[in-house]
Amino acid sequence: MTALPIDSSDVDPRRRARDLYWQGYRIARIAELLGVKPATLYSWKKRDRWDDTEP
Repeated sequence: MTALPIDSSDVDPRRRARDLYWQGYRIARIAELLGVKPATLYSWKKRDRWDDTEP
């Protein structure tokens, strides 16, 4: 069985945003990279407690 390469579009944007945040990216930059509004990212960050969990 051959593994298929993972395209960044295949990854859930919410998970990708969290991973980038944990890597040190700022919300504004993540918004640019993913094409998501900063307000949406702040909502995900608060709701999923990105600052309270370990990477």
